Amino acid sequence: NQSLTKRLTREEKLSKRFYCKLCNKTFSYHYYYLVHVPEHNGNTPHKCDVCGKGFVIKSMLKQHKQSHVTNRQFSCDVCGKSFKILNGLKIHQVVHSEDRPFKCEVCDKSFKIEGVLRTHMLRHKNIRRHICEICGKAFIDRSGLLKHKMTHNTEKGFTCSICGRDFKTKGCLDRHVKLHSGIKSHACDQCDKRFSERVLLKQHMLVHSGDKPFACEICGKAFRQRSCIPRHMRIHTGETPFPCKICPSMFKFSHHLRNHMKVHHKDIPQ
Repeated sequence: NQSLTKRLTREEKLSKRFYCKLCNKTFSYHYYYLVHVPEHNGNTPHKCDVCGKGFVIKSMLKQHKQSHVTNRQFSCDVCGKSFKILNGLKIHQVVHSEDRPFKCEVCDKSFKIEGVLRTHMLRHKNIRRHICEICGKAFIDRSGLLKHKMTHNTEKGFTCSICGRDFKTKGCLDRHVKLHSGIKSHACDQCDKRFSERVLLKQHMLVHSGDKPFACEICGKAFRQRSCIPRHMRIHTGETPFPCKICPSMFKFSHHLRNHMKVHHKDIPQ
C-alpha cells in the first residue's frame, strides 16, 4: 500500500552506514546514530533502577528493563513456549500459522511478518548496475561482481605448499598459510589472546566492550556479528532449512538436527 511504500522510501534513504568516530560503532540508521552519540558525554538521563545503565530515550530504557524480568508470563497455547513480553508471544505465534498476509507488490512473494517484508522490499529498491556478462546476475557494487565472477572460475591457481589445498586468489592463500605458521601478530590489550588477522581481533574486542551493534529489526535482540542475524531470523519466519534424511522432521538449526539424529536415529549408519 501507499503508506508502506512511503515508509520504505524513508527507510531506504536512512539505510546507510553511520560510523561513530569515538568508538567506531556502526549503525544502519541515522536515528540510532544520533541516539548513540550522547552516550559518550554521559548524557543518558534515563537510568535503570536495577543495574544503573543509562539510556538517551525512555523507550530504550523500557525495552532494556525487560532483560531483568525473570518470570515469563505469556505462554503460547500451541507449543507452550513462554515469553517475557506480550509482543514476543505475538511474534512467535506466526510460526504456527500458515498465513502469509504481507505480500510483496513487486514479485508476489508473501511473508508471515511485516518486518521481514520491509527488509525484502529494500532489495527491490537497490540499483544494481554491475552485471555479470557470464550469467547476467547483477550487483550493487563492483566488488560484489568481482567476488561473484570467481564462482565461474573453476581453476584454483594458488596451492598451499604445506597441505596442498587450492585457492582461487592469492589473498585467500595468504590468509590460509597464516593458520599453518601459527603467527598471531594481533594481540588483544585486554587479555592474553592473539589473532592472525586484524578482523578477528576486532571481532574479539566486542566481547570486552559488550557492544552488540547488529540488532534484529523485529524483536530488537542484538548480536556481535552481522552473520548471526539471518540465523536468528529463522525464529521469526519459521524457516526450517535442515531436513532429516531419515524421517520427515525438519529443523531451524543444524545443531538441532544433529541432536535429533543422536536421539532418534543413533543406530542408523550416517
